[in-house]
Amino acid sequence: MQAKATKPETAARPSALTGVRVVDMSGWSGQYCGKQFADLGADVILVEPLDGLSVRRDGPFIDGAASIERSIPFAYYNAGKRSIALELNATDGQQVFKRLVRGADLLIESEKPGLMASWAWTFQPSRLRRRTS
Repeated sequence: MQAKATKPETAARPSALTGVRVVDMSGWSGQYCGKQFADLGADVILVEPLDGLSVRRDGPFIDGAASIERSIPFAYYNAGKRSIALELNATDGQQVFKRLVRGADLLIESEKPGLMASWAWTFQPSRLRRRTS
């Protein structure tokens, strides 16, 4: 009698950070941090300017065709993330961003100190927490 090989049921098992929502507005300097959260199962929402992050213009490009949708570095660092383009200098963009942050467990940002305060944005320091619902 031969033993029958079975597949592990990885799809049924939740990842380490399933249920954690992360807003990533870190730009080039913090994208790897957001990638790690996404790789561990967090729902990561990448916030980009309307013309896209600058890394979208960095090569090499898939099939050598330069395009903001074909940047290999962008694809690598942002795999598994959702994305939204916002004009953060406009009131509407700021309101959407604030709603995103209110529903998040963690904000990754790499802006100059005081930039958010200059936009009259204040966030209470919080810690990563597991949601119960």
